Order: sequence, then structure tokens, then C-alpha cells
Amino acid sequence: MIQARANKTERERRRLDAQLLSDLWVFRAVARAGSMSAAAAQLNVTAGAVSQRVLRLEARLKEKLFERDRGRIALTSSGSIVLDAMNGVSTTVTNALSRLGRRQHDSIVVSCAPSLAMEWLMPHLQEFYLECPDVELKVRSEMSLPTAEWMKTEGVDVVITHNRARPAELIELASLQELTFPVCSRAYRDQLGAQPIQERFVTALHDDDPWCEGEPPRAEWQEWLAIAGGSCEFAIDTDRHFNLASLAYRAAIHGQGMAMGRSVIVNSLLKTGSLVPGGNVPPVPSAHYRVLSRTEEACDSRCARFAAWLAGGLARTQEETLTFLASTLSRISIDRR
Repeated sequence: MIQARANKTERERRRLDAQLLSDLWVFRAVARAGSMSAAAAQLNVTAGAVSQRVLRLEARLKEKLFERDRGRIALTSSGSIVLDAMNGVSTTVTNALSRLGRRQHDSIVVSCAPSLAMEWLMPHLQEFYLECPDVELKVRSEMSLPTAEWMKTEGVDVVITHNRARPAELIELASLQELTFPVCSRAYRDQLGAQPIQERFVTALHDDDPWCEGEPPRAEWQEWLAIAGGSCEFAIDTDRHFNLASLAYRAAIHGQGMAMGRSVIVNSLLKTGSLVPGGNVPPVPSAHYRVLSRTEEACDSRCARFAAWLAGGLARTQEETLTFLASTLSRISIDRR
């Protein structure tokens, strides 16, 4: 009977209530700030009040949470366990409140491959807002291969990837297959065309991680050469490497070599004349842009509206590029006879 009462008292002592939660929050502030006085300043209370709350928490838990030595404090092993738990609670609550905020404002968090985000999504973003004025986008540029757990932890609603295969655990809302072809500056192409065909050697500019799937550094060029190489009017004698397609394009603009252009991303660079087709061979099929979600609910939500807008926009841009190339490649062929 006495043991049963003792067990009940122990359970009640560790049961979460308003006082315990409040004291735990003060403890976390002290642990993160490194001192009672610093935590007191952050919480806008006195150092004495903070000290009393920590002492009350230690008494309730019957655990020493801090080692104290001449005004300095350090977490005990028990304190570290409690702090880890409180950090987890803080992350969970923050993410939940963030999701509530996004629901209230009809906003979605979009993670996008960097080159696509910089070269296409940002320039076209206003078009989405004109079409869907009630939806707010929070765009993040990231290179990591997404997983359902990562999307949940990071609070990401939609991921736009550039890869060969869809991750099995994610739901594909839309996709578009990219087409690739060499691009370079006009001066670089003219200089190349002035050489006898047997002396046309180029520096290949590589995106070392084109699909975030562990492909070899020369993957895009090798893919293009495997299909179009027999009709190619140049040979590669030097390689330069970058970790973003947009960096390779910038190097090409400055006459440093020839990059493997993606029809969607290089569209604006072709239209302005910053880049020109580097050969007279049509584009070849490559990886896909994929709009991915981790839940079925996204199929009937504002995420689906964004996915439909994105897929339509990418397809129109790609068609513009193909139309441009159809007229341009024939002229290149004539010029190089």
C-alpha cells in the first residue's frame, strides 16, 4: 500500500502540467544562454527568478541539472538529457506552428534545384502570382536528394528535382523530360568554325552533379555524345568542372568553353544572345524535372495548382527553345560548310 502511494506520487511529480512545462522552458533558456543572468535578460525577468525556477525544477525531478562553480554553470548528464528532449519539443512545436501559419495564408514551401530556381523559376514567379494570387510561395534552393522524412522534418510541401527516376516514397504531381545540347558564346563558336574540322577541339564545361544520384562528373556530356556524337563537328580535349549548371553557363558566356545546355534553363540566355548553340545536332532526351510531394493530399491542393502551373510553364519554355533551335541550327549548318 505504501509502495503504491509512493509510485503514484512519483508519477504525479513527473506528470506534465503548466508549472513543469514553464520551468522546463526556463531551464532550456539557461542551458542555451550559458548563464542565469543571460537567460534572465532574454526572458525579461530577474536572475533570482530564473534561479528559483531552475531549483524548483531540480527539486521536482530529483535530478541535478547543472553543476555550479563560482557563478559558472555546466550541464550534468541529466541536464543534457532534458535539454535534448526540450530541443526536440521546441522543433516539433515550431514546425507545427509554421504549418498552421502556411495554412492560414495559403502558402507552400517549395524546394527547387538551384540552377532551375535561378534561371527559370525566379524570372517567372510573378506569372504564378498573377495566375494564383491567393497562394504564397516560399522558395528554397537546395541540392539534396529529397526523402519523405526530410520533407516532413524541414516543413517542405513540394520539391522540384532534376533526376532520372522518381524516389519511390514520393508522389509525382507533374514532370517534364529535359533536352540537352551544347552551348557556348558566339565568339567561341565563330573561332571554332574558323578552324579546319579536324582541328576543332573544345573545352567541355561540366556540371559535376547533374541529377544528384551519384552519376559520374561527365554524365551529361557522355549522355549527349552517346546519342549525337557521331554527327559532332568537334572533339573534347579539355574538361572544367563545376557543381551547378548555371556556373558552367556563366563560364561559357565568358568564352571559357562549351557547356551542356538544358533547353528550359538556357532559354533566356539564347534569346538574349548570351549563349548560342554549339553544334548543328538537335537536342537529345535527358533527365526529368519532377514536382514531388510526400502526401496524397497534395494532389487536390494548392500544391497541385503550383505543379500544374510549373509543368505548363516549363513545357512552353522548352517549346520556345526548340522553335528557336529549329531555325538556328539550319543556319549554323550552312555557315560551317
